[in-house]
Amino acid sequence: MKNFYKQILKIASVFLLGVILFLADYYGFGAVRGLEFNNEAEALHLYLLDVGQGDAILLKTPENQYLLFDGGANNLVLNELGRVLPANQRFLDYLFLTHPHSDHVGGLPAILENYEVGEVFQTGVLHTSADYLKFLEALKNLNIKNQIVAGAQSLDLAGGVGVEFLFPLSDFSGQKVENLNLTSLVVRVSYQGQSVLLMGDAEIPVEGEILEAKKQDLESLQAGLIKIGHHGSKTATGFEWLNAVKPSQALVSCGLDNSFNHPHAELLKKLNYRNLTVWRSDQQGMIHCWTKSGEAWQCESER
Repeated sequence: MKNFYKQILKIASVFLLGVILFLADYYGFGAVRGLEFNNEAEALHLYLLDVGQGDAILLKTPENQYLLFDGGANNLVLNELGRVLPANQRFLDYLFLTHPHSDHVGGLPAILENYEVGEVFQTGVLHTSADYLKFLEALKNLNIKNQIVAGAQSLDLAGGVGVEFLFPLSDFSGQKVENLNLTSLVVRVSYQGQSVLLMGDAEIPVEGEILEAKKQDLESLQAGLIKIGHHGSKTATGFEWLNAVKPSQALVSCGLDNSFNHPHAELLKKLNYRNLTVWRSDQQGMIHCWTKSGEAWQCESER
C-alpha cells in the first residue's frame, strides 16, 4: 500500500510540474531572461522581437517608457518580452496596433491580460476576425484609453523622443477596406537627430500617398533605420521610397521558411543595390538596435 501511495504521489508531482511548465510557457514566465544585449543608458532602444511570421517591436526610451508596436500572431510575444523586460516591469506606456491582421494582433489579447497598458493607438478600421474582436473586447473591459489615428498626429515623449504618424492620412475608423495593409500605421520615431521608420504592413501605394503629402518636405521622411513593410514582400518598399528615406540599415520581421517566401528576392535586391545592412529575424532571431547622442543606429542580433 505504501508503494501504491508513493506511485500516486510521483504521478501527481509529474502532472503538477507539467501544468506549471505549461502555464509558464503560456503566460511568458518561462522565457530565458538576460540576453547579452547592449544596455546603453540615455539611449533609445529598439527590439525587433522574434515572433515568427508576424510583427512585434518594443521601444524603450531614455526615460524608461515602453512602446509596443503590434503583438505577433500568438502568445510567443510574451516569451520575447520576458527576455528583454525586467521581471518586475509589467507596464507598457503605449501600445500601437498597425492594422488588425492576425499576425499583428493575435498576441495582443495576451499582452492585455499580462501587462497594464497606458494607452492604445490604432486606426479603428472595420475587421471581424476573432483575434481582433477579442482585442477590442479586452480594451473595453479594461477601460484602456483607445486613440484612433486619423490624419497628421504626433506624440512628444519625455526625454526628447518624438513619435510622428505618417499614415493614415484620413479616417479609416468603422470603414470596411479590402486590403488592410493599405490602412497600416506608418510611424517615424525620432531622438536626438536620429530616426527609425516603422512601416507595419504598408505597401507601395501607401508609400506613394505619403510621398505626395510630404513632397515639399521629403527630408522629414529620412531615417537611418527602417523596419521594412509587409515582412519584405515584393508589394512594399519601392525604390522611390528608399530614395526619400535614405536608410543605412533595414529590419525584416518574418518567420523561418515561411510559406510566403518573405523576404522576397526582389526586395532583397533593392536593399542590396542601396548597400543597406539587412537584419532578419528569421535568420538572426531577436534584433536589438540603439542610438544615443545623435550617433547613427547600432544593431546586434541574438545569433
